[in-house]
Amino acid sequence: MQAIKAREDVLDRLRVACDKLDSSLGGASPLALAPTDPLVRLFYRLVGQLRSRTLDVVETLAAWHRRSQTAEHFVYYGSPYMLNIGPDLVSGRKGE
Repeated sequence: MQAIKAREDVLDRLRVACDKLDSSLGGASPLALAPTDPLVRLFYRLVGQLRSRTLDVVETLAAWHRRSQTAEHFVYYGSPYMLNIGPDLVSGRKGE
């Protein structure tokens, strides 16, 4: 559960950063941002953290499956967590 909460925290911070960027640009995307731009550096850091936390979740749930010897999905807030890992990145908002 700790691994999932850590991943969800990073995902929430990434969503907030995306919302701030979107509102500051008025909904339009810039043509290019410099790699040294603080916002770009923040995104690189958050995406790296999300990747690491996602791997932690996968490894933790794999270990749980081995220990429990079950084929059941790990359910988090009413839905199988592993099935939501991809869609939660696309939807942009929890529950969409």
